[in-house]
Amino acid sequence: LASLWGLVQSNLSSSIYLKNTTMATIPPFKELLTRNERVREWFERYEFYLAVNNLRALPSDATNQEEVIAANNRNIALLINSVDGEMYALIKSLINPDNVIDKTYEEIKTLLIEHLAPQPTEYTQRFKFFRTMQGPNEPVSEFLARLRVTANDCGFNKYQGHFEAALLDQFLVGLSDSKIQSRLLAEKTLTLTSAVEKVSS
Repeated sequence: LASLWGLVQSNLSSSIYLKNTTMATIPPFKELLTRNERVREWFERYEFYLAVNNLRALPSDATNQEEVIAANNRNIALLINSVDGEMYALIKSLINPDNVIDKTYEEIKTLLIEHLAPQPTEYTQRFKFFRTMQGPNEPVSEFLARLRVTANDCGFNKYQGHFEAALLDQFLVGLSDSKIQSRLLAEKTLTLTSAVEKVSS
């Protein structure tokens, strides 16, 4: 790891892609990636960190191979510096027999996500979605938030208006208060917004 960081420092000390930021002044990412982390969400936060600190400034139309390699080396070094020892060992295992420095950031990211959090099928997510019910004493806002999270991977947004319609249907089915549920079902016109407002009033 030390040799990898040294290689990146030497390659990038004069790179235009570092702009006004040097490797010595780059603030570290505060959350190390561990096996206990939700890897998809971790990468979302990590890439916000990269964007805020202008650490991935390589343009998509870059043609200079040396600059492309240097920028990739930097991205790899920053990533490896943000994972714990167990995750680094996992990365090396997943890319074996290749070397870490020979992979791109996107390749390592994809390998980790597919290994630690493989994407469930839409049918699996829909099964979970249609079994999502409001818990005892669970606030309506939290119940709706859980529904939205589960619905994100159900493929409902493939059809215009279907996402909100599916949310409304399961929101009505999953409500724990049968009296409020019956009152909402008696409405002739209802949207997700109006249903939430009536439940919350």
